[in-house]
Amino acid sequence: MDTMFDTLLQLPLFQGMTHEDFTRIVGKVKLHFTKYRAGEKIAIAGEGCDCLTFVLQGEVAATTVAGNKTYTLIEYLPAPYLMEPHSLFGMNTVYAATYTAAETVHTVCISKSSALNELFKYEIFRLNYMNLISNR
Repeated sequence: MDTMFDTLLQLPLFQGMTHEDFTRIVGKVKLHFTKYRAGEKIAIAGEGCDCLTFVLQGEVAATTVAGNKTYTLIEYLPAPYLMEPHSLFGMNTVYAATYTAAETVHTVCISKSSALNELFKYEIFRLNYMNLISNR
């Protein structure tokens, strides 16, 4: 069974990072762990995105309503998953979708200030982040 450390290293933004670098990050960055029950809202469309939220375990339902409200799209996204990394910076820093726990979900949140002040010091993190938002 993987340790929490191993699980975090498997997340898309930390892939390729050395154990030493990741240990330094964990020592400096506050990780906020949360558990959600099925049906609980994790983030709501239109609310400000002020952290990187990683789904560590479980599955979330991302509900997006079309701009003209003619249809609704629901995507089921299994862990590991990073919720809207593109919403952390830029012109629209709000969630585009509402995220609901489809089953018991465990998340970890890293604040925007921690990302800017600590995580972006690491080239592999910056590359992973740019790849994620560019791939969108």
